[in-house]
Amino acid sequence: MNRFDRFLAIDWSGAMGERQRGIQIAYLDIEAGTGPVLMRLPDAKNWGRVVIKNLLMKLARADRRTLVGLDFCFSVPWPEEGPLPEGEAPLDRVEELWDLVENICSGEAHYYAGPAIRSMESAFAPYILCDRYRGDEFRFDRFRETESQLSPKPASIYHCMGAKQIGPGSFAGMRMFHALRAVNDHRIAIWPFDPIEDANVVLCEMYPSLFYQMAGLKRAYDHETIQNTLAYFHSGSPPRMSIQDEADAVISVAALRALAADPTLFSDPRRVAAAQREGWIFGLAPS
Repeated sequence: MNRFDRFLAIDWSGAMGERQRGIQIAYLDIEAGTGPVLMRLPDAKNWGRVVIKNLLMKLARADRRTLVGLDFCFSVPWPEEGPLPEGEAPLDRVEELWDLVENICSGEAHYYAGPAIRSMESAFAPYILCDRYRGDEFRFDRFRETESQLSPKPASIYHCMGAKQIGPGSFAGMRMFHALRAVNDHRIAIWPFDPIEDANVVLCEMYPSLFYQMAGLKRAYDHETIQNTLAYFHSGSPPRMSIQDEADAVISVAALRALAADPTLFSDPRRVAAAQREGWIFGLAPS
């Protein structure tokens, strides 16, 4: 039996500002028995990161369990010597990483994380390639363990240039996690770092391209690709959509519902030592 009553997939954004067009949310309810629904705000405005944080806190107070997929890296590559360049203060736990990101970016509103990426004073600067500089220790192959098991591999969190960059959104997401930790609500679990059995809301990292690959397809925004991918995950017809971000959220929420029925996808990654610091992409079975 599925352990969740509803599912949300949040296609994320690291853009500056209070609201971001790139944030799209798809929703599935077990009881409703319908296909994915795109969630809209009553005021017809775009979603924002602070609004998302408040939504998660509201869901935690409900009497139904929700699995929420978020499209950003929950952590950074974490080798034995630690996740920061030599000379920086050592970090032992992922919460310390989130605290550091918040300290670097604390002057920015709406969880924007630009200073973590575009400031040469940032602790991460030696590892980063961005529009302002290339760090002395930047490498294109600096991946987390979970990313190293993907084929093709995504861009590294530190590759912060071009259309496929994920660094800005990921560091912004870490700021939101810092804020959620400050609330100290045990009903919100961030997987795989936290036990999930007693949580009303479980947050997991998702990678939409993986879900298209599972269906034997490439990520794309066209009717045939979307229909065939949804059919693979035994989901109903898609809602009306106009951009790729919406399609990614719709595909992802269907995948979350289908994959959540397999408890090994929650338990097996927790046995991977690196996952306790680096996180893990939900749906990817450790090799």
